[in-house]
Amino acid sequence: MVDTSVFEADQEEAKTRLMLHCMRANNHETVVVSTRDTDALLLLVAHSSSIPSPNVWIMVGTAARCKFFNIKAISEKPPAGSFNALLPFHALTGSDTTSYITYHSKASAWKIFEEKHHFLSSLG
Repeated sequence: MVDTSVFEADQEEAKTRLMLHCMRANNHETVVVSTRDTDALLLLVAHSSSIPSPNVWIMVGTAARCKFFNIKAISEKPPAGSFNALLPFHALTGSDTTSYITYHSKASAWKIFEEKHHFLSSLG
């Protein structure tokens, strides 16, 4: 018998509900999230320290061509001190609900972010 009470939540947004389930995965050695959504990837990276499983992976692509990325390894790569600024950066440079800044790609915005991330760390 599987205890489904851990899946009960009042979160309606799929991505935030996904984070909630990952954070509740106390007894699991590995968690794999399958998505094509960059918002979900960023949320996983931003909240990786709150996910108790030592192995957190994201699977992207199609069934025929899929790739796995280690979320814990990705979360160690942002520039030092920039972790709290990742979500504001994503909100400003384009997510599912916002468009990107005109004439600035995510790649060019990331170059500036690497040096000036402290300006975004207090946004919330």
